[in-house]
Amino acid sequence: MAYPVFYFHSDMRGAPVLNGVRGTGIALLDACLNTGFGQVTANSVTVAGGIATASLQPGKGFSLHANIQVAGATPAALNGVSRVTEATETSIKFPTSAPDGAATGTITIKVAGAGWTKPFSAANKAVFRSANVQGSRHYFRFDETATNTLMRVRGYEAMTTVDAGTGLYPTNAQINGGGYWAKSVQADATPIAWELIADSRFVLFRAAVGLPSGAIYDGGAIRGFGDPVALNPAGDAFASCVSVSLMSDPSGLYGGLDVGGQQANGGVFAARGRVGTGGAVLHDTKPYTGSPGVASGNDSALGVHPSPVDGKLRMSPRFMC
Repeated sequence: MAYPVFYFHSDMRGAPVLNGVRGTGIALLDACLNTGFGQVTANSVTVAGGIATASLQPGKGFSLHANIQVAGATPAALNGVSRVTEATETSIKFPTSAPDGAATGTITIKVAGAGWTKPFSAANKAVFRSANVQGSRHYFRFDETATNTLMRVRGYEAMTTVDAGTGLYPTNAQINGGGYWAKSVQADATPIAWELIADSRFVLFRAAVGLPSGAIYDGGAIRGFGDPVALNPAGDAFASCVSVSLMSDPSGLYGGLDVGGQQANGGVFAARGRVGTGGAVLHDTKPYTGSPGVASGNDSALGVHPSPVDGKLRMSPRFMC
């Protein structure tokens, strides 16, 4: 079954810990995008009416709506990625095409990775790439070798090793060594709350990097990388971007996807401009409607929140221009 959107957060059982220690940012991205995490062995799995019920040891459950990877089961139709539709302390349920009955085998279950690849890596360095052949399949390099609290981040059109590639964005002229993502305001092991949402072509990430300073500092810029939705009807081989700060202070990093602006201290860099020539371009981002808040309750254009009509939250897509 296809579940294209993957949602991860720091409160999931077995979730990777992000903090001001070198290597934790890359380990988080690897677990969420590639390998998955939190693997357990099921006590038993039974199927009835297209729903599988897995019995688990106490404390080994999974979050509701988590995408899980099942392996080792007979019948084989149970194996693969599915989504948790019911969850208790000792069991989960998920849809399946397997026939009714009890499964056999050593059945393992883990939170599934989002299906990205990691073609190159080295100590405290890693490159991630979408496996979706319909996308640009550009490369996104993360480097934690220089500091505990930050990652250096940039996109590449092509790469041959973890340190070598062409078509850099941002370029070295725009910022030597790439932009910055913050992990924590302090170089210590204080856990940082985080969320990551991904599909096969785009990744969104938010970390509350200020938490070592106090529980009230729970906000964080929305970062991201991958392929935005191209507006050119003929397609756009270079519709790929990465959001970075150009500032190295983890307490004041700017240029998140939610903020926009061709800022002197950061923003959203695309591989090329709309005509597909030249090099990296710093884009502005604007909501299609409403003020930069882009959510009801923040401006009059999108109304109050919750809506008095249907109780919903109204939000606007952002346009890269």
